[in-house]
Amino acid sequence: MACAVVLNNAAPSAESVAAISDSSQGEYVTFYHGTSAYMADEMVTNQSVNIDRLASYQSSKSFDSGLYMSSQESTANYYSDLLFNGGQGGGPAIVQIDVPAESFNDFVNSSGISVETPVPHPPVPGQTETFVPLNQLNGFNNINGIRFSVKGN
Repeated sequence: MACAVVLNNAAPSAESVAAISDSSQGEYVTFYHGTSAYMADEMVTNQSVNIDRLASYQSSKSFDSGLYMSSQESTANYYSDLLFNGGQGGGPAIVQIDVPAESFNDFVNSSGISVETPVPHPPVPGQTETFVPLNQLNGFNNINGIRFSVKGN
């Protein structure tokens, strides 16, 4: 099943998968990942997801292992607060992940990843997520032009 990210040509919003423009790379789609401050710093420093660390952290969890991200900053914020608000890992943080739209579309189409599906049993109605399984993260990390940055509070 082919999947494509729909670029939003309206005013960008943190609540939609909106394209941003960069003259050197073209259009990007933006996602947010809720995590700890320490993990956020590592992702930004390495400009990638540390697959081994993520697998180790998630190994004892009841959910599928991989990268959970959302076009909704509020969804990422909810989960970072839920997991790290007690100060674990340096406290909660949000990583902004900007991905070249064309390359992202190619990646999700070739890997069968669904984009922005409803969160199962969401604590807040309307939450969506894009899930990249561990076995697909190497390909995600290798998308040319992907950018990781810490989202300011």
